Amino acid sequence: MTTIDGSPLRRTLGFWALLAYGVGDMLGAGIYALIGKVAGIAGAWAWASFALAMVAATLTACVYAELATRFPQSGGAAYYCERAFRKPALSVFIGWLVLCSGVVSMATSSLAFAGYFNKLGVSVPVPLIVCAFLFVVGTIAMRGIRESSTSNMICTAVELSGLLIVVVTGLMIVFGSKPVAEPIPNVASEAATWLPILILQGAGLAFFACIGFEDIANVAEEVKDPERTIPRGLLSAMFVVGTVYMLVAFVSTRAVPPQVLGASEAPLLTVVEYAAPSFPLKVFSGIAMFAVANTTLLNCVMGSRLLYGMSREKLLPDWLGRVHATRHTPYIATLFVITIALILALTGTVQHLGGTTSLLLLIVFIVVDIALLLIRRDKTDRTGFRVPVIVPIGSTAICAVLIVFSQQASMAIAAVLGAIGAVIAFVRWKTMTVTNT
Repeated sequence: MTTIDGSPLRRTLGFWALLAYGVGDMLGAGIYALIGKVAGIAGAWAWASFALAMVAATLTACVYAELATRFPQSGGAAYYCERAFRKPALSVFIGWLVLCSGVVSMATSSLAFAGYFNKLGVSVPVPLIVCAFLFVVGTIAMRGIRESSTSNMICTAVELSGLLIVVVTGLMIVFGSKPVAEPIPNVASEAATWLPILILQGAGLAFFACIGFEDIANVAEEVKDPERTIPRGLLSAMFVVGTVYMLVAFVSTRAVPPQVLGASEAPLLTVVEYAAPSFPLKVFSGIAMFAVANTTLLNCVMGSRLLYGMSREKLLPDWLGRVHATRHTPYIATLFVITIALILALTGTVQHLGGTTSLLLLIVFIVVDIALLLIRRDKTDRTGFRVPVIVPIGSTAICAVLIVFSQQASMAIAAVLGAIGAVIAFVRWKTMTVTNT
């Protein structure tokens, strides 16, 4: 399959590279930054919030696994919507929401990186750090998917080691001589009827730490033997991430009082500091920087491939689909994504961006679930990966519940981004209508 320039994307990703891609995309800024905020909401039951978020993410991941094997091409959710609904304007809108989620996540991660960088004992203006950081990320992304994958594997190993440090040091407290943290008072004292609501509110925020699996669909065109590799890689990544999250949430809220975690700007660093004061904290800050950098890199790859796929399907201008003649990467799309992320990072704040990212993707996931149900109405003799019909239905129900319990500020930001996307979709639809007539 070739691009508008006649340059094909290369299938270079095998099972282990795809597994590392999925794990690295999910194990990143989310868990390092949001475990404290979730603990501040759900207290010692933060693990339940992460469990519910992982259930929703896993159901949706199964839907993506089937769709990605049916259509192993770049474009992801936007392409699936085009195949199911045959409404280019809707496909543009969904693609816009996915793109916004990735770019907002990149901006959030860039600011988080700057914060961790300054914890190393230096004092550099945040805008300067953000600009330099995004320049390096964009350079790696434009070098090629293999270089991005190699960087991802290195960063994934580093960030996973950081989470294992948290688990081990936390278990030293849970099963050691130090006292175990008591549950956060506002949760322990609330009536039992309020606890499910707090867990749901925590799950809505924790969902940000679970996303990233959907990015695999956007590199499907660069995966070897996609019908076999994508389901194995995707579901294996969900299992690894889910196991790690449960351990981290459990030990963190029992090693450190949840209210302390909720107030910390670096909650996992707080756990390590409390459990193992002799551990070099600058080393752990460096690990956190790797984790944040990995999330940013993979979101950049996702966003550029999404724009490339939508351009090839004539949902966006052709120039966004241009591929470098020697590097075989969508360099124009990559530059576009980096530029928007830089603008958001320099003008926005971290506080509500994580919730906005989750909310945008929850909406996308509901549409993708419906798309699979519609695509299945076409009778085929397909024998590849297939999930029970209850999976997309269950995914839709849980995603809808999490949307209801999203933060109001995140809803407002998402509404603004959605309105911009609607205008873009309408203009593109009118342009295509005039062209066809």
